[in-house]
Amino acid sequence: MSPVGSGKSNGGKPNPPKRPARPVPDDAFDKTKFFEGYLRTAADTDIPDQLIYATLMTELMVTERNRHALTPERRKAWDDAIEQFFEAVDAGVPSSDLIAEAYRFDTPPKPLTSQQRKDLAAFDEARAAGPAALDAFTERMLKRFNP
Repeated sequence: MSPVGSGKSNGGKPNPPKRPARPVPDDAFDKTKFFEGYLRTAADTDIPDQLIYATLMTELMVTERNRHALTPERRKAWDDAIEQFFEAVDAGVPSSDLIAEAYRFDTPPKPLTSQQRKDLAAFDEARAAGPAALDAFTERMLKRFNP
């Protein structure tokens, strides 16, 4: 799935090899580590800076496939973050400074709930099983959170 506005697709390239499911740790969810991984992935896939900024500011990962499922409040927060990014860039603020500022998290990690651990395990299994399983997992999550 390409982020909204990224202009990226698989472009006929072969899919990456399937990864084995990882065990879900019982420790706390570390937002900083999660977004470090996101930023590395974003750099490797040329995700536009405004989408990186909006993801960091809203803690939402919006794609063409899930945008329709956002609540009006979340969609507004996402759109506002994109607008804020462009206003700052137009005012002369370097995009790298905006992303660095958005990346500073002041909240300590929270322990994962048992449901979150189950969801992460199901995600890893779906990812290892391939695109069809991952699509089915995404649809289940969308139905659960947006009945």
